[in-house]
Parts: sequence; C-alpha cells; structure tokens
Amino acid sequence: ASFNANGDYLTWNAGNELAPHINPDDGRIQLAYAIVMAVDGSPQLFFEDLFDLSTIKRNNHLPTSVIDLPIRDYLANLIWCHQKLSFKTGTYKVRWQAQDVLIIERSVKAIIAVNDNWSQWQSATIQTDFGPNIKLHDYSGANANDIFTDGAGQVTIWIPPCDGSNIRRGYCVYGPAGISGAFNPSVKTTTQEWEMANDLGDSHPMSLKQGGAIPDYSSKISSRIVGKIYSNTGKNVHLELYPTKIGQNASSLTLAFFDSFGTTQLKTVSGKNMLTLDYIPIKTAFYTIKVWNSELNSSGQNVYVKATYEAPKVVTNLSGNRSPIDTSPSSPNINSLISLENTAKAEKLSDIQLKVSPNPVISTAKIVFNLPESSAVILEISDVYGRTVLVLANQRYLAGEHTIEFNAEKLEQGLYFYKLVRPTKTISGKFLKQ
Repeated sequence: ASFNANGDYLTWNAGNELAPHINPDDGRIQLAYAIVMAVDGSPQLFFEDLFDLSTIKRNNHLPTSVIDLPIRDYLANLIWCHQKLSFKTGTYKVRWQAQDVLIIERSVKAIIAVNDNWSQWQSATIQTDFGPNIKLHDYSGANANDIFTDGAGQVTIWIPPCDGSNIRRGYCVYGPAGISGAFNPSVKTTTQEWEMANDLGDSHPMSLKQGGAIPDYSSKISSRIVGKIYSNTGKNVHLELYPTKIGQNASSLTLAFFDSFGTTQLKTVSGKNMLTLDYIPIKTAFYTIKVWNSELNSSGQNVYVKATYEAPKVVTNLSGNRSPIDTSPSSPNINSLISLENTAKAEKLSDIQLKVSPNPVISTAKIVFNLPESSAVILEISDVYGRTVLVLANQRYLAGEHTIEFNAEKLEQGLYFYKLVRPTKTISGKFLKQ
C-alpha cells in the first residue's frame, strides 16, 4: 500500500497481494472481527488493525506509547469480551442466519450478533441456552439497556448498522449481567517460525532487513538475520533449526543468539542436520537470532528456524535493548561500569533528571543530567531501529548537574532516543531532529 503525508491509505498494491486486503478503516471490519472472535479456533489480529497507524508515527512510533500507538477501541472491546465472557468455553451454536444478520451463541457464555446492513438496525428473536428470565448485558456498548430472556429462554437481539451512527459498527455482544474488571491475561509462551528463503528476504532501508537463504560459500561475515524476539528475563529461549540439506548432502551450520543489535554473541551451536539451542536471558530485552555456514566451502540452502520463548505482557523496558554483556566496538561495555559501581545503592527514577534542549533539535543541542551521587555514566543516542548513532559520554561523573553539548547536523530528520546508563538504573527520553 501507499500512504499520504498523514499515513492514510491511498492505494493498494493489489498485483502483489497474496490475498484480498481489508482496509483497517473499512466500515464493516468491526463485524468481521466480531465473527472471527465468535467462531472456534484462535483469533489472529493484524497489527495495523489493532493499532491505528493513520498518523506520521507509522515508521517511528515508540512501542510503549499509547499516543504513538493508539489502540482501536472496538478491537480492545472484542478482546475483552472474548476473554472475560470466555467465548471458547461455550459450545458454538448458530442461532440466526439471514441476508444481513448472523447470530452466534457460545452456550451460556455470550451471544455475538452481526449486522451487514449499512444504515438500518436489525433484530431477531432467538432461542438461547441461558434459561428463563436471565438478565443479559450488551458488553459492546451498542445497546444501553439490559434485556431478559423470557420463560422459554428466548430473547430479542438488536444489532446496530455499519454506518457509524452507533458506537459499534455492525456488532453487539451480550452476556450475563454483572461481569466487570480489567482484562488481565496470563503470560504464555510464544512460538515463532521463520523460513529463510531469498524470496522472503528484505533489504529495503525501512524494513527489518531480515530473512534470505544462506548464501553459497559464505561464513559468519555474511550471516543471515532470522529475526528478533522480545524475551522475559530468566525464562528459557528454545531455538530449533531445520535445514533443507540433510543426510549425505548435509553441511555444517551455525545457529546463534545475539543481543538486540546483533553485535554481541551470547550463545551458538554448530553441526549438521537439525540444531537446537537453549539460552536463559539475564534481562528482559530484544534479542537477535542469526544463522550462517560453519564452513566457507559450503553451498547455500534454505533453512527453517523456530523460537519458543516467553514475552512480557507489556513492553515497558525500552532501555533493555542492549545486552548487559555487550562488548561491541560501537558500544561501551557496561560490565566495566558495574565493576566500578558494584556497591552502589538503588535509586528512585526521580533522583535523576535528564532532558534535551531544544526539542525539536535543528543543529546543536545539549543534554542536561543531574546525578544524586558520583557515578560512572554512559550517555548515548540511538535511532528508531535501536542503532547507536552517537556516544556522548563513557566516564565517571561527580554528583550534581552536568551538561553535554552535541552537534546533530549530520543526523537525518526523524525520531531519536537518548539514554543515560548507570550500573543501577537506566533512564531515557526522545527528541525530534528537524
């Protein structure tokens, strides 16, 4: 797709689409997702449907910011209904089918009704499993008043149209009255699988630059990035590699686990045929998975890589992008700071002040920070891809206020992050380069 200056959709590249698209702002997409939630199976949400990226934040949003990544309310509502009303535990029953109306009951759990008509409300009287005289509430908010089943367990459902005249477009969700509380899901393991093939690789400068088959006669220097995962501290990451060249034709491969920037190698495993690797992260952060030929004279091949790991429910630690054992030349070694400050006391976030001015930055700027006590400090600037573009400080400072000036003229326009790292605390902020 292509977009205008505000991030709105202009055209779709229909010639290269694997399946027909649905614009995230389509008037009937809400009822489509209501059906997805209502039927059996595990519902899948598209990123740009859940988050409204019709802003200039499409390529430089901050993952922890609800301003940069506003959640579409209807999908948040459907997720809440799906989980709090326990759709999947109720038997699936189609209670009504008509030209514009479909009503599904998840037995004794919820009634999910959709209306495909653009401008007219639709209604139907259906049989339910709830029993007689049961109070039902519309948790979508489309209908303000509660309703009751009759003596035979029947109830009349009213469903809003798709034109936006109601808070919901074309759907409503009824369940037993009295259910409340925030949605608080448990943390579950995630499994991701990548196929490393040339038609799936992407070298566009605005892309993730991941994928691609292992090249002929290559080595670690020309390694392929499989992908990145965001893993919880202390929870095992299990990797599996499946080559396409096996048996007598097998060649030795190396599967590796790196820090976020792909510069510090944390663990590797090499060999022929299937490979497995396990690693327990010592901090919650992004990590990079790579693969390459172990021997320079090996021909290339496609491989499959699978990662099973536990991610946190909420991404809150953007400063955790760098591994604490990062020793890459472009990044100061935080271990040296820890050795200097191994007796330092934990401090509150409010104990340190950190700001950049002016913001937005045009040419030169200064960063001011205040330390409650003498400390070793790393101060650096990174781009939206997490790459360090400037290291402004890597030394010990006395307690008090310090000012560091820097020249930003060579930085391209866009969003940047500044980060102050101490052995006991990391704080960060962001600024715009104009």
